[in-house]
Amino acid sequence: MLALRSTLRDAQSRIEALEAEHRGYTDIVTNALLDAATDAVSEGYVSALEIAAGQLSRAFASARVTGAGSALYDSDTLAQIGRSLVEAGEAVWYRIGNRLIRADNYGVQPDGQYQLSMPMGEVVVGPSRVLHARWAVDLASGRGVAPLTKARTLRNLMQRLENALATESNAAIGYLLPMPSDGAAANVERLKADLADLKGRIAIVETTRGSWGEGATGAPRRDYELARMGPNYPASSIQLFEAARNTVLAACGYPVQLVMGTDGTGQREAWRRYLHGTVAPLAAVVENASARIGAAVRLDFDSLFASDIQGRARAFQSLVNGGMAIERAAAVSGLLAAED
Repeated sequence: MLALRSTLRDAQSRIEALEAEHRGYTDIVTNALLDAATDAVSEGYVSALEIAAGQLSRAFASARVTGAGSALYDSDTLAQIGRSLVEAGEAVWYRIGNRLIRADNYGVQPDGQYQLSMPMGEVVVGPSRVLHARWAVDLASGRGVAPLTKARTLRNLMQRLENALATESNAAIGYLLPMPSDGAAANVERLKADLADLKGRIAIVETTRGSWGEGATGAPRRDYELARMGPNYPASSIQLFEAARNTVLAACGYPVQLVMGTDGTGQREAWRRYLHGTVAPLAAVVENASARIGAAVRLDFDSLFASDIQGRARAFQSLVNGGMAIERAAAVSGLLAAED
């Protein structure tokens, strides 16, 4: 009997251990799935990111390239570099002679060599042959950091808001017209079918009164007015969406005034800040990255900065009135560069 009890206890212990192992494995799988879902949301694309990436891409495409390495850059290459800086936080291109080939993926080996995933296969090359421009730098890995990589909570919020508003927009759209009915099951089914296929048309629905005579004299007037059915966006959701969008744009270096429909003066000032605070600094990053691969270049955005000629003129006048020499004031304000 004692031996039997001992055997039963051992069996019970094994069963409990297996159950605990199963629960642990299930928890691990569940948590992994949740983490993957969270990452998918966090890494999702949002509309404000497209606004910022698209604008920088077009700005870079308009650049005039001069210098020994100018043959490496055409408008398409520059446009992709500008977009990648905002979306991925870095642009990685492999130099082969006078060509730049985009690397879709890469790794850095302990000795500093780059392992690149190229259309022709995997290649390992030294850093002197890899154009690596970065929005920000992760000091531990040396990889580029995108503006929304650090602000993953913001990206998550923005995507959820967009998804919520998009889901709301899927609500059936149409108009309801109450009418008296005998409440037969066939009428109810027909009503359901009508509601499912409104598409802006009028559907006949039952009034709150039970008969035509009673409805004609006693039903509320509203019973015989068209009632619209469609999306109903909460004002708080709209306000939160706009606030999140503006924060994303600011994180990506794009002035929110450029999308808010402000007056012309505000638009011009926002555009000036964008050119001087985002486009020009990132162009300098690309210039430095290009110099590291032996292809010194200069990116000029004269066509864009020309829109700020009034601001330059005001700056020039203020500097001259403050006692600065005319030649120096013209150089500092950028008028000489504009004339060149």
